[in-house]
Amino acid sequence: MESNYYFDRNISSVFYNELISKIIYKYKYNYHTYISTYISDIIISTLELNKIYFDYILYVPLSKQRYKKRGFNQSEIIAKNIGKFYKKEVLDILIRVKNTRYLSNLKKEERKRELKDAFLVKKEYRNILSNKTIIIVDDIFTSGSTLNEISRVLKESFDLKFILCVTFATGKNM
Repeated sequence: MESNYYFDRNISSVFYNELISKIIYKYKYNYHTYISTYISDIIISTLELNKIYFDYILYVPLSKQRYKKRGFNQSEIIAKNIGKFYKKEVLDILIRVKNTRYLSNLKKEERKRELKDAFLVKKEYRNILSNKTIIIVDDIFTSGSTLNEISRVLKESFDLKFILCVTFATGKNM
């Protein structure tokens, strides 16, 4: 893995293709939230196959503006489904303080600049994750910029044992 990643590993369930693109689009933008159940089940199967252990689940937060526009956070719903299956706590510890542009059409370096300082850890959670293994849930791993910036903020705030990023789709598995 590239040494400039702050997370320890990314694991994804499927490779991104036209069908997966349509599934994610319908889930996020056409309000087909029932799709989260299927996505969650696929991710859970991936975690089970890889014998993944973790203490807590986190998810990629949306900005207040994007949440208001969409009405839900797709990563949060998936994370809660995974948490219910494993009986693990889903922590709402991250705040997206920057309303970033949509990243899908940006190059990797542009994404990094756009996401710089976009996330903060809520103060009341400052001590909970010491020496813990966490998973951070997101729908898609493209360049890894979002998960990397979140991992940077988390590592600055906590002495984490291991950060595993878990996504439904990716162009590459790390």
